[in-house]
Amino acid sequence: MVIVEDAPNSRGRLPTYRDLGTARGRPPAAIPFPCGTPWSPDCWEASFDIDIARKAVTRGDTADIAGCLFRVVEVCAQALHGRAEYWLINEKDAVASAGRLSGAPAGFAERAQGVLAQLGATSSELSRAIDLARDLLADTTNVCRPSR
Repeated sequence: MVIVEDAPNSRGRLPTYRDLGTARGRPPAAIPFPCGTPWSPDCWEASFDIDIARKAVTRGDTADIAGCLFRVVEVCAQALHGRAEYWLINEKDAVASAGRLSGAPAGFAERAQGVLAQLGATSSELSRAIDLARDLLADTTNVCRPSR
């Protein structure tokens, strides 16, 4: 059995997880799949979101593009946490946390924030944001790819 506990941190309270079986001398509960497995190496959802975002450029649909690029950034953060064998349960602080992980692409957190910071409204501004997201995804995919 796994329970959720609140642990204080600098931003308030952080949910942490403890396996009661381990605490009571039993083997830990099985996790549904190994960390990293569903997210890497290809991050297919993020690639799909980039394709969708590109189609919205001609409409000048900044809101649609923002939603797609948010998903790209979050999938990259999930992939990096999975690679490091950490479970990430929501989007809160996911980008900053991913940027602190060993093996994250150089400047990950800053680059991820930059994708969304200035989307703009013109075709060239929106295309630039999508290109930044594409590059971030490529770098994330490269570091998450299993070594052979």
